[in-house]
Amino acid sequence: MDETPLIFSFDAGLDAALTKGWVAWIEMARKKGIERTAEWFLRRDQTGLDLSDLEPLLATLLGSASPFDRAMAASELAELTELEDDAMAATLWEGVLVSGREASDSEVYFEGLSQLAEIELEYGDPQAAAALYVDFLNWSKVAGHTTEAEAILTAFDQLVELAEGDGAPAASAAFAHAQASFFRSVDGDDSRIVAGNWEATEEPYVVWSD
Repeated sequence: MDETPLIFSFDAGLDAALTKGWVAWIEMARKKGIERTAEWFLRRDQTGLDLSDLEPLLATLLGSASPFDRAMAASELAELTELEDDAMAATLWEGVLVSGREASDSEVYFEGLSQLAEIELEYGDPQAAAALYVDFLNWSKVAGHTTEAEAILTAFDQLVELAEGDGAPAASAAFAHAQASFFRSVDGDDSRIVAGNWEATEEPYVVWSD
């Protein structure tokens, strides 16, 4: 009788936390510490990551009080791992998104969500990708947040395309109309910085349903 070989995980706690997303994983990684987490990375990776590259990035990721610095470290780690470990990369890009929001940095936030949206599309879930852009638009309308008009226009571009590709022409048209209104409000200047609610309405954007 054939027997299924046992596969031993180097750190089951980090493995399990990874399946639950950024918040669970970063909490577990902080408990494990830099050396243990670095070794876990090395055992997952097949591209030959170097410990000397990993440790300073993990030191920032796990220990820095600056959400911007944590986002930069997460972004660099995601780029190092994304070709061979999409689950790890997705979690790290979520970390960029979360840290960008924490820092109220729309550029960092948008970078994280754009990468995550690409991953959602690779898995065939356009509505999940759209939800990321919708959340960004709603966040950008909150008092105290500043956002470059180009990012808002790009989010609308993506939503128009996603809705059309997902067989939701009414939603696509609605996002295109909202985009046109916003474009006029900034006089076509995509470098303009907008602050707070840039619409006359406070109605939040939502993702279309099947």
